[in-house]
Amino acid sequence: MQLTNLQVTTGRLTDNVMTPIRAQFSLAVDNPAAALQTQLTSQLTFDLQRKRYQMNALKIQAQGEVASVKPVTISLGANIDADLGQNKFNVQAAKASIDGRAGT
Repeated sequence: MQLTNLQVTTGRLTDNVMTPIRAQFSLAVDNPAAALQTQLTSQLTFDLQRKRYQMNALKIQAQGEVASVKPVTISLGANIDADLGQNKFNVQAAKASIDGRAGT
């Protein structure tokens, strides 16, 4: 897997303060062959002392090709709460869609 052209923009990164994050990058994978231009947006909150990380309104959009499916559009969304101090991981409002055409 190869991640290139990474660009990340955030608001103020401080404990217990929700901040917007935005990332763009290219993702390439060998097996199965894939090349995707990817965008990620979310609202990040973290508490380093409690080891808790939240990503609200997480949205990932990717366009490109996967194996013989091109063009392909992949959309993912969720709210994620990872409480590593309590060994808990919660995903809510998860949505996923893939749209593409094989053999074109």
